[in-house]
Amino acid sequence: MRKILASLFYVLLIVNIFSSCKKTEDISFLHTKEAANDATVATSTSTSAMETPKGLYAVQRVNKAQDDAVLKNTSIDGIFIRTTWSSIESIEGSYDWTFIDSEIDRAIANNKKVEIAIMAGDNSPSWLERKGVKFLDFKIIPHAGEGNPHWTHIPIVWDAQFITSYSNMVKAFASHLKSSSARYNAISLIKINGINQETAETRLPYQDTSYISGTDTASNAPQIWIANGYAPSKVLAAWDQLATVYSSSFPDKAIGTAIIPDPRGFPSIDETGALIKDRYNYTTKSIIDKSILSYNNQNILLFNSLTDKSVTSDLLTYVTQANTLLSFQENEVYDGKSNTWVENMIKNGVNSGGKFIEIFNATIKAYPTGVARGRTYFK
Repeated sequence: MRKILASLFYVLLIVNIFSSCKKTEDISFLHTKEAANDATVATSTSTSAMETPKGLYAVQRVNKAQDDAVLKNTSIDGIFIRTTWSSIESIEGSYDWTFIDSEIDRAIANNKKVEIAIMAGDNSPSWLERKGVKFLDFKIIPHAGEGNPHWTHIPIVWDAQFITSYSNMVKAFASHLKSSSARYNAISLIKINGINQETAETRLPYQDTSYISGTDTASNAPQIWIANGYAPSKVLAAWDQLATVYSSSFPDKAIGTAIIPDPRGFPSIDETGALIKDRYNYTTKSIIDKSILSYNNQNILLFNSLTDKSVTSDLLTYVTQANTLLSFQENEVYDGKSNTWVENMIKNGVNSGGKFIEIFNATIKAYPTGVARGRTYFK
């Protein structure tokens, strides 16, 4: 029955893409009642046997040790370790877990829980190319065109060799963690990675030449993807394979998918290889729906871009109705912060159903009062 309902849902969804795309930077996540009901059924298996993160998690810089002051901050419940595939497996089949082990041990010593992401994308090891995995080059302007333009070099994520190699690393990582019960027990969440640009977010370059910063222009990512056979179904299939590996490797742990909750996560291309009008993000939609229908009793959707303003979106409404586990990450590039801003940001995340909220170190250190007051909103 579920397969029939899911098939009907995707047929209706594809029709909706061409008939009702919105001319805004928000996505309308409108679904059939059958799909929403099916998602609710998927969550009927209780997550009570699985620990889920709660409270505030400090976001440290990639491959950088967490600050001692943050580790000792009693308002912080855990740390988010971000590392790169290339630093772990610079030589195929040879794994270096030194950094991760050290950071987990420091977290344990300070009574903190741990979430981890091992990023691919531009952080993938170079030996993949020698194995025949094709990489593509994009000039991007980060933060929706407000950051510093630069080139990024990323693999085609639906390549079978890429998926196999990344999956092997995840399995090795699980085996390594389980060799230490103390370290394994400290883990509260593992983020599903592999479909990355440069961060732990599930995304790929999407910008076209209308994105300009000074004299720099972004490359035409949609056309590059089209020339290399991009289709939302290919990305979805790759994500599903990787999510399955994470889920089976860490069956008793929460897993997470960090998303950009607007059209800036993937190129706006449909199944025929044509550009979708108004930058409509079908790929993000497909991944979210697959997550809800197949992994909802284990996967946490992480909305990146939380501010002090109320969280409102069709996407949030949909996943809330589907009884999906939610979390949020602070918007790193938002200006005008204060203790009140930080408190209200955390309050917004909690009131919107966030199980935990990721906050950057700079915010924690600059606004300790706001962090402490915000922590009290978690029951």
